[in-house]
Amino acid sequence: MNLYDNQYYFIHRSFDQKNLPSLNAHLKTQGREYYVTPPQPFSAPLFFINGSRNLQKQYGYPIMKIPPDILFNGYNMVIPTAIREALIEYDLPHLNMHPTVYIHDDGEWHEGLWYITFTEYFDCWDKSASNYDRDDPPINGDYLVYDFSIDQKLFDQIPLEKRLLFKVGATSTPYIVAHEKLVKKIFSKGYTGITITKVADGTP
Repeated sequence: MNLYDNQYYFIHRSFDQKNLPSLNAHLKTQGREYYVTPPQPFSAPLFFINGSRNLQKQYGYPIMKIPPDILFNGYNMVIPTAIREALIEYDLPHLNMHPTVYIHDDGEWHEGLWYITFTEYFDCWDKSASNYDRDDPPINGDYLVYDFSIDQKLFDQIPLEKRLLFKVGATSTPYIVAHEKLVKKIFSKGYTGITITKVADGTP
């Protein structure tokens, strides 16, 4: 553990509610490899539905009356315009935000949303201090990481404004990670649908 492990946080999907939506691409978006290559500017919005609804229905979980403020498609977030506008102020490197529509379980369209991804991932975890699978070779360069520790020497060389928000690279669990500055100013505003976990406290 080092100084940076206490300054950074995983931003991930909340697991507190059993009926929380988990996004899958709608028919309008299936076929677009948005998860491989970030959507081009001015291209059509991305459309998502709750991919967990059938399973939730089997278990008798009711439809959420109001969707959470922040939704997740895998490790990528779908955020409201208020968060997008706050992030724009920081000119974050490699960040891509694209217009998005979420079609809720009741059929209502929720617009004014933005899909977040990154054009580059950041391989910034310390291979000597992190807990990961050392026995099996990485798959496509991605390791199975159980607990991350940030590479202190690397971060010492990078200005803070260049590492405020990023997606972890070289791992099969590419979490979005935020510096405490963004957590305090943006993500700790009572938004629903997310959990914020300090890197030092272990992988979610």
